[in-house]
Amino acid sequence: MLRNFGDLPGDMGDEEHGDIDIQVEDFDEAVFIADAKPATDTPGRVFMHVNVADRDVPFDNRHLGDDYYDRLWQRDILDNRVLADGGFYIPAPDDHFYSLLYHAVIHKPQVAADYLVTLTGLAQSLGRAEASPAHFTEYRWMMGLLNQFFRARGYEFTEPKDPSVYVNRRVLGDSPEAMENRFQIILEATLMTPPRHAKRNQQFFTRVWRMTMPDGSETALKLIYPLSVEARPLLFREHEFLERLPAGPFVRHLAHGELNGNYFLLTRWIEGFDLRPSPELDALLADANGRARLKAGCRDMAAGLKGAGMQHRDIREMNILIEDGAPVLIDFGWSVMDGENNMYRPENLEEPDDGLAMEQMLDRVLGR
Repeated sequence: MLRNFGDLPGDMGDEEHGDIDIQVEDFDEAVFIADAKPATDTPGRVFMHVNVADRDVPFDNRHLGDDYYDRLWQRDILDNRVLADGGFYIPAPDDHFYSLLYHAVIHKPQVAADYLVTLTGLAQSLGRAEASPAHFTEYRWMMGLLNQFFRARGYEFTEPKDPSVYVNRRVLGDSPEAMENRFQIILEATLMTPPRHAKRNQQFFTRVWRMTMPDGSETALKLIYPLSVEARPLLFREHEFLERLPAGPFVRHLAHGELNGNYFLLTRWIEGFDLRPSPELDALLADANGRARLKAGCRDMAAGLKGAGMQHRDIREMNILIEDGAPVLIDFGWSVMDGENNMYRPENLEEPDDGLAMEQMLDRVLGR
């Protein structure tokens, strides 16, 4: 079994990738053993149906000499196979990763979103700790991995004899066609991973992920799902407040939009700690310059909010992060413009005036 075998033998074939791809030594012998029936009359096709529990399961019988992969590599995949828990054979870990990478890069016009997640996990399991979903939208990076692997093993790129197999001839360059929808694919792949933070109340369900962009920069992806029709227009506007703010101690807006009824917001990832008790905060407060920078930065936040004509309405310890010794204000989900009436408010809102709320919070933090 070459790939997509995670749910086997329970789930025969999936909606995303359809048929089951297997590597066999002899095509005719495999067809005879499985009593497989051709699923098409097209010459050269290896698409077969095998009856399993009264169901026709689609198989692609890749075999030695069909040039789906280099023949030497096909031989190595068979010789190095390992027995899976489900009772069937799968490629060895390195063959699994590189054969899936080859399939995603060479046999597809673009890498599927779920493959971004799978390839990241496989690469990290092989010692490539730097790998992220964003890496698997970079064709030059992926081709570099394949070329390095091929040179070490003596393999070559091949032209499949099966006429149905797509061959991506643009992978040696970042053409517009090859790179289109990269952001959308990374976004979808990120949402397949566990979020860093999740919260649900009566108005919305929100989750936050750390997302790596194609250029290697780190971002925070926030996804908000409104739990009522009335809440939707009030919750789908966090970007409006970020775009009004001046440069300074505020998280930076990068992108926003809608995805399957959800609002998503992309901001710069802040690598730091918040103002809740921690050894890092204790170290900051023990330094006179650190205390002074914290006070000055927080008061700059209050002034910036007032100058932009808005109210944050959620000034508290967990929404101020310390990055490189300076405070940064995040999470504008409850914000309103001056004079606006908003039926929704934070559950713990005690002081609606941002300036007073900031001073009260500083008293709590500095008085510890």
